[in-house]
Amino acid sequence: MRDVENDVNRSNEDFIKHFKTKYDAPPMPQIFVLLSAIKYIVDIISPGNSFKKNLKRLLDDEHQLLTLKEMGFPEDWDLLPVWMW
Repeated sequence: MRDVENDVNRSNEDFIKHFKTKYDAPPMPQIFVLLSAIKYIVDIISPGNSFKKNLKRLLDDEHQLLTLKEMGFPEDWDLLPVWMW
């Protein structure tokens, strides 16, 4: 996790800059927010893609290092509008 935090701290990406200037907590952007943005863009670029299916398979893996809550996933996240298609 330290490596991820180091990468975020030295990032020049607009999303990270925006996050750092607008929010005090949590200290790093939660992966759920990032994945939701990626899902939205992928759906525009490639309708009918398998991003959600593949992500759910990865998240169901018993070897994941963080819980869904630690990654910022709300309960019933897959029922939110961006994740419905």
